[in-house]
Amino acid sequence: MLKVYLLLLFLGHIIGDFYLQTCTMAEKKMKSIKYFIIHCFLYALSMIVVLLPIWSMTLLSIVIALSISHLLIDSIKVFLTSRRSPQTNSTKYNKETLLFFLDQLLHSIMIFASAIYMIKSLPISNFHAIFVDFFNLFSLDHKYVIGIVLLFLINAKPFNIVIKKFLKKDMGTITAADSVKGSGAAIGTLERWIIIIFFLMSQYSSIGLVLTAKSIARYNKISENENFAEYYLLGTLISTILAVVSAILIK
Repeated sequence: MLKVYLLLLFLGHIIGDFYLQTCTMAEKKMKSIKYFIIHCFLYALSMIVVLLPIWSMTLLSIVIALSISHLLIDSIKVFLTSRRSPQTNSTKYNKETLLFFLDQLLHSIMIFASAIYMIKSLPISNFHAIFVDFFNLFSLDHKYVIGIVLLFLINAKPFNIVIKKFLKKDMGTITAADSVKGSGAAIGTLERWIIIIFFLMSQYSSIGLVLTAKSIARYNKISENENFAEYYLLGTLISTILAVVSAILIK
């Protein structure tokens, strides 16, 4: 059951921390405790919703513990981010990137600890019959569906943010005047989704076609701009690695 608990808890985390938290809310958290409370409430709500298939009142303590720990970790991150200290653009980038990944690492540790606690302290939790029967109507494995939903969600907004954090240092040298706003993130998401579909179908050689098609579309920029070529290659490699590794872990 450990894998099932982890899938459910990480699904709740991804929804609550990335999809229910807008950029505006993330920015306003820096100035107002009200938005911390709203974020904490939405995070708890997302956890409750994803745990409904195995819900019992004993899980309420898990949701409360995760929500409070999430609030505390985010508060420490905001405090450290807002501290003023002499820094160049490079050190500012390093600080923000480090805090982002440290923040997510601590959240992940709490999720792993919660999953282990659920195994040791809760009775064997089976999925409620109504949930299982619904997926049986379509001849689907409900546990597999949960994993696939998590896989596609994490390869959208969360990984777009991760890649942006990795590449932010070099983005100042890249001009995007001729690009549609948000197109890069959308292309990256679709690219990873297609890679995942081919991976799940065991069509590994087809993954190369996706990368080739993307490279052809950017050929002029790659050949004319060395900075863009390096930026493009690094972004593509990170995106591909994230898609493949996440598919291996969740599959």
